[in-house]
Amino acid sequence: MKSLRLALSLIAAAIALPAHAEVPLSGNFTADHACPAFQSINRETNPGNVMTRPGTSYELVAGNRTPPTHLWIIVPGAQPERRWVSVDCGTAPALNNTTETTGAPAPQRTYRGTQYILAVNWQPAFCETAPRARECRDQRPNSFEATNFALHGLWPQGRDAEYCDVTNRDR
Repeated sequence: MKSLRLALSLIAAAIALPAHAEVPLSGNFTADHACPAFQSINRETNPGNVMTRPGTSYELVAGNRTPPTHLWIIVPGAQPERRWVSVDCGTAPALNNTTETTGAPAPQRTYRGTQYILAVNWQPAFCETAPRARECRDQRPNSFEATNFALHGLWPQGRDAEYCDVTNRDR
């Protein structure tokens, strides 16, 4: 029972985290226009019909890619507070590729190697897709691996969020 609670907690934590591949940014975003602040870019969901206010500065969290089309900002009072807005809605100094005083390129962000992926496996689901695998052939309905999640631990995430042996189409 204890392991089931742990597994459910891990799954709940994973679901609560965003499923985006954000590019971390810092600083502020100042809205130039009243724009929708989406909870989801793809679905364009906007609980509470939250809009940015022209002239208001918001804390910047991340961009959706490099270069970003949308920015993840914190909108105080919104539920949830973290919302996506179009980059065309305002200005963010963090998006400038050059410094204003010298015109020199901004320093490259270095990879810190601190990003990891937590891998959790449900053996019966794996065996549905690979029934001939040795561990699936040997599995019994009441065995430990058939009734519990397997925690594989933290694996280093590559510099470019690589997928090993996965085609671009399947990503």
